[in-house]
Amino acid sequence: MSCGASTDHPVSRERTQWGNGRMRPHRYQTVRADAGHPIILASGPGLRRVEETLQMSFYRESVCPCLTHLAMRAGSLRPYREAVTRQASGRVLEIGVGSGANLGFYRNSLECVIGIDPSAGMLRRAAAMDTHIPVMLLQSAGEALPLESGSFDCVVSTWTLCSVSDPRLVLKEISRVLKPGGHFLYVEHGRSPDDNVSRWQDRLNPAWNRFAGGCHINRPISKIVAASNLRRISDSNAYASGPRLFAYFYQGDVVR
Repeated sequence: MSCGASTDHPVSRERTQWGNGRMRPHRYQTVRADAGHPIILASGPGLRRVEETLQMSFYRESVCPCLTHLAMRAGSLRPYREAVTRQASGRVLEIGVGSGANLGFYRNSLECVIGIDPSAGMLRRAAAMDTHIPVMLLQSAGEALPLESGSFDCVVSTWTLCSVSDPRLVLKEISRVLKPGGHFLYVEHGRSPDDNVSRWQDRLNPAWNRFAGGCHINRPISKIVAASNLRRISDSNAYASGPRLFAYFYQGDVVR
């Protein structure tokens, strides 16, 4: 594999280095090989830091992944996924890979994609995806990436910053793992610029957050990104189809 992972399909291996030392998960397991590219499911040390603040439950680990998987497969989201993933190049990190909805859109010329997500339920779905590029799936949190600094050409996020515990810390980690000149490409949903919509977003956010596995519908994504040390190249915000409470989309390209 061009990502540097072993292709001998081990059941598990402790303290293994992966990707020429760029990532050191505690263990990994090959769950499927497709077209010569094993998808490897790994458990990383960053997950435990966030698990302390989460109440893992049957709903969060079983029901919510199923609902999220169905919602994120909507055909109306496809153009946004394509617009973001087709810009990616080189060694790519996807934050919040979820059930792997983006994996089929990446270009064949990519070196590899590493997808992280804190949900084991979502990663199990992602591991069943057909891929044409080397992929590694890592169970870890975006706030504590078990990845070496300056090791990625591009980081991708699609509808993820809404649900992380601390988006500012996630952006700090993204900046750390990007190579100088590397790009962070994203499409997110968040706070509407219309006062009548944003007021309802604020009112409904607590209940929605509990129902939707930590999703926030009122985060001002552009302001959060602008406050990071990443330099903005493009920023395009507009309503997508659907209820306005959930359909104000932020699209951007920022560089380290």
